[in-house]
Amino acid sequence: MKYVLRSVRFPKNRALLAYNHENILDQISFDGEWELKQISYFLRVVPVHSDDLRTTLGTSFHISTEIISLEFIDFWNTYAYKVGNKSRAEKLWRSLSDIEKATCMKSIKTYDAYLFNHPKMEKCYPETYLAQRRFEGQYK
Repeated sequence: MKYVLRSVRFPKNRALLAYNHENILDQISFDGEWELKQISYFLRVVPVHSDDLRTTLGTSFHISTEIISLEFIDFWNTYAYKVGNKSRAEKLWRSLSDIEKATCMKSIKTYDAYLFNHPKMEKCYPETYLAQRRFEGQYK
């Protein structure tokens, strides 16, 4: 299971926590403008077991509890607009950090809802969506 955490006090600071099949912390990735003292504090308080995540970090971080796949094929299928150059889109996908991939996967629903409410807008090709970093929250 993977969780994306966004700091309440420092919204540009995000962390991706990956827990293995036994719910034990397996990997941490940081994105944003973390200072050394913030990383040090985070590493001291982050729970080793995923069951303790909300009770330990619940007030300091917004925690995404969705199961997020970071595989390109899952992005390709979720984006559901199979046009353009797939290999170029895959190359762009591979250049993203894990946190950016998770953000991208979560933003597809918001983007689709935005397009539904703006029927004159056409959906971007997948490679354009990635290259222009449209997953970074400009669709509300």
